[in-house]
Amino acid sequence: MDTFVVTMTAKPGSDAKVADFYLKQQSQYEAAKGFRGRQVLMSRPGTMADILRQHMTPEEMAKHPEPPAGSQGAHFVVIEQWDSAEDRMAWSMARDKTADRELFPHLLPAHTHEFYDDLTAK
Repeated sequence: MDTFVVTMTAKPGSDAKVADFYLKQQSQYEAAKGFRGRQVLMSRPGTMADILRQHMTPEEMAKHPEPPAGSQGAHFVVIEQWDSAEDRMAWSMARDKTADRELFPHLLPAHTHEFYDDLTAK
């Protein structure tokens, strides 16, 4: 089994559009040869900082850098399980990519996509 992970950050205010894009694809994934399942995770920007402020003094908080300006969009992590990397690539290459044009304006430029090994399962 191969695990494929995609990470990206939505522009502030675009999180619902990005979430909708990935959730609407579920039936296409379910029909794909070799697809085993996936998770689509979305961060809750500011939640960690809010919790830390409740548990740390201002002096302790001052030791931690603030996130860079403009990085407050929701972060997405898509974790897919496939029988093989080849099955994932075959699905990706064959699918209609027309809808992708609707997604790109809602994302910040940085993103990642790669196959991973699960070290905790060994």
